[in-house]
Amino acid sequence: MKNTFIILLLLLPSMIFSQSNSFEFKKGIALYEKGDYKESLAVLLELEAKKSKSKELYYYIGQNYFNMGDYTNAEIYYKQAMAIDPDYFNPYIELSSIKINQRKTDEALAYVKKGLELNPDSGIIHLNYSLVLALLEDYEKSKSEVYKAAQLEPVLVMNYGMQFVLNYDKPETALYYLQIVEELYPKEPLVLYYSGHVYKLLKQNELAVEYFKFAYLNVDITYASFDEIWSTYFRILFDSKLYDQMIDIMFQKVDKDYPGAYFFLALIYYRQGKKEELKKAASRYFELHEIKIPEDLNKWAEEKCRGE
Repeated sequence: MKNTFIILLLLLPSMIFSQSNSFEFKKGIALYEKGDYKESLAVLLELEAKKSKSKELYYYIGQNYFNMGDYTNAEIYYKQAMAIDPDYFNPYIELSSIKINQRKTDEALAYVKKGLELNPDSGIIHLNYSLVLALLEDYEKSKSEVYKAAQLEPVLVMNYGMQFVLNYDKPETALYYLQIVEELYPKEPLVLYYSGHVYKLLKQNELAVEYFKFAYLNVDITYASFDEIWSTYFRILFDSKLYDQMIDIMFQKVDKDYPGAYFFLALIYYRQGKKEELKKAASRYFELHEIKIPEDLNKWAEEKCRGE
C-alpha cells in the first residue's frame, strides 16, 4: 500500500527524529516503491536497529518481507505495527491475505472483520472477505462480497481475476470475476478487453472478437489503455483480411497523426501490392516515431504482417 504519511517531529530524550521524516525512511520507501525489496528491507532494518520505531516503519518492513515471500517475518512486523496502533488499517489487509493462503479461516475472518470495521469502503478488504467465505463454502455470500468489491474498486477486481490467467492458467476463474465487473459496468472498455483475451484462451474465438469489438467501440483516445485496445482490434481485422473495413474506420477515433493508423495502412498496402502507398504510409509512420525508415520496406512489412 502506498501512503503519504505526515508525522509530527518528536523530541525524544535520545534526540532521534521521527523516522517518517528521516532521509533513511524516505530512501527505504523509495526503494520499496521501485520493487527493490531486498535493499529497502536493509535500509529499514538498519533504521530499526537505531531504536527508531513507528507503525509505518514496521508496516513497510513487513511489506518487504511479504513481497519476498517471507510471510513469517511479515506477520511479525505487521503485528508490531498493530501493537502501536490497533486501528491502523493497512496490516489487516496483508494479515488476512496470509491467513487466507494458509487456509486459517478463523484468523483470516477476524482480520477481515476488523478491517471492514476500520474501512468499509475498501475494495480489497471486501475481496478478501469473499475469499474467506469461499473457503467456508458460503458461496452466495462470497459472490455478494465480490460485487461490493467491484462496486468500490472495479479495476482491482479485474486485475485480481486476470491473475488466474497470468499465474495459474485458470481462465474460467478469471471470467467469473470479469463477468461480475461487466454486469456492474457493461461499457467499461478494460473489462471488455480482458474478457476478449479470456475467451480467446478458452478458444471461443467468435466471442473473443465480439468483446474486442465492444471494447473498441466503447473506448476513446483519452482512456489509459486506448492504444492497446485499438491495436488489438485492428490486428484482428487485419488478420481476418478485412482491409476495406479497416480503412473505412481507420481515423474514426484517432487523428491524422496517430502512428498506429499508418502502421496498419502500410501493412494493408503491402498485402495489396501497392508499393507507392506502402512507402507513403510507412514513411509517415516512421516520421511520427522520429526513427529512420528501413531500407527494405517489404521485409519490414512482411515481418510485421506475421506479428514479429
